Amino acid sequence: MPATDQRFSVTVTPAKMAWRAFLFTTLGGQGVIMCVFTEYLRQQNECGRASEEAASRVVQRLREVVRRHLGRRRWNLPPRYFGNYDSPSWVDAFQSEDVPEIVIDCYLHLFSGRRSDNLRERIRLGCEVEDLVEGTIVPQFLYEQQRRHDPVGYAVYANVRGSVRAMVGDRRLVAGQIPPQDDTPVRFPERHGPVADESEVTRVVQGWGNILLRLARVSRQSQVDLEERFVSFPEYDIVAFTTRIATNAIRDPVRRAHDAWDATPVDDVVVEYDADTGIRHLVRTVGPTDSPADSRAVGLNRLRQLRRAIPESGHYRVVREGMARIVDELIRVLDSDEQVPKQAELARPELARRLDIRPQRVCDYVRYLEALAQSLPDE
Repeated sequence: MPATDQRFSVTVTPAKMAWRAFLFTTLGGQGVIMCVFTEYLRQQNECGRASEEAASRVVQRLREVVRRHLGRRRWNLPPRYFGNYDSPSWVDAFQSEDVPEIVIDCYLHLFSGRRSDNLRERIRLGCEVEDLVEGTIVPQFLYEQQRRHDPVGYAVYANVRGSVRAMVGDRRLVAGQIPPQDDTPVRFPERHGPVADESEVTRVVQGWGNILLRLARVSRQSQVDLEERFVSFPEYDIVAFTTRIATNAIRDPVRRAHDAWDATPVDDVVVEYDADTGIRHLVRTVGPTDSPADSRAVGLNRLRQLRRAIPESGHYRVVREGMARIVDELIRVLDSDEQVPKQAELARPELARRLDIRPQRVCDYVRYLEALAQSLPDE
């Protein structure tokens, strides 16, 4: 009987396994690229950690998958709308020989916490994870990154899409596909003419006034306001458009209106995990920090044991380097003359700035270190 995970639709049949074996043999081993995520997680299940080669293959495959999904709708958006990335464009980020920062963040998103546990459980049940990772988890990661770092741009897109689909639903617009996708032309009934380009829609949007600021938030009222504006498009000889064209034309005016209303920058805050608590918990895992000198020595030895284990942890090189920086810092703190490390020395912003680690990554590195610390043998 084929192995099946009842929670998902992916089934590994004998025919599929034979086909993959055939590809692997005839392509001289290149067929393994088709299931790099499955192989990486399988090694973690069987050996407790994956090989460095498997981690490198995963990152290279993620680079291709992230690039593909960015190219569909987001390639022309600045990288800063997806995180604290320094590259001016995705072209620059992906032309570099270094792995793009967003790919490393996607790696951490995949292989930390409960998400990694769920993927490994699928492997134990005999299922593959390639379709799930490439078709669902990576697009969802990009969606969450954009929503977090570009909330105004996301709100404009959500409001435009909601308005267009509502108008198609009550037949004020006609579309060749239901529901209309981002590039599906929608036109007014009994109107004939070409699809408007972005500049035509932009000229109309310039006169919308105060509605622009309201579009910076996702709400049904904002979508109703948009529907009222879309209805007037034929007056400007716009008889057909797409969700993408309307979004691109509206997004920048909304951003300018929002920036004029609120010029206060918003710090990037990660709220899903308390890194400060996690780091202090890590210190307690390897040894107490407020105990006598002999116990402190035990804690230092345990941290040094953890440090020695990092190179063989099976994570990607950049991740191992970040883990090592955190442990080195904790060793420095525990080896100082202070009886109890100050909270500021273990807090996420202070630690990230001192070690030149992106703040949102400290949480993931701590998760990896906690798991590695729990797997260490007693010395």
